[in-house]
Amino acid sequence: MRDRCGQSRLGRTRSRRSLARAAAIVIIAALAIAGPPVFGTRAQDNDSGGSSMDNSDSVAANLPTLSVTAVPGYGNAPLTVGFFATAIDPLNKPFVSYLWNFGDGQVSMAPPLMFFHTYVTPGTYIITVTATTSDGRVATGFGGIVVRPPTTG
Repeated sequence: MRDRCGQSRLGRTRSRRSLARAAAIVIIAALAIAGPPVFGTRAQDNDSGGSSMDNSDSVAANLPTLSVTAVPGYGNAPLTVGFFATAIDPLNKPFVSYLWNFGDGQVSMAPPLMFFHTYVTPGTYIITVTATTSDGRVATGFGGIVVRPPTTG
């Protein structure tokens, strides 16, 4: 059976697999060159109340940050990955909640800054860790994992 573009369902599946493999190869090559991945952060001030502030640099300087390192960042399934999060708040407020999302449907609200998770299905996964301070400010760290098919033999 062919779709509107004249491509068979099998051809589309193979094209998607080829694209996914190519993306995984690029990511793996980048990881091999750069070493263990350390991923960026996103921070948000939930206590601004909609008011505008004149000095955006001072607002950014007061936002918490969270970075995530994944070790190893890629490998064959089943792959156990250690995640290490570093949360910093310039105002020294404690972090009161965490939300880990491992990208494979598994989530955790456990507060540790170190977590181990096993991926059994090959694929590319985006990990997020969101931490909230006692005064409502939020920081999110991001990471990525590439899980290759299991080796045979």
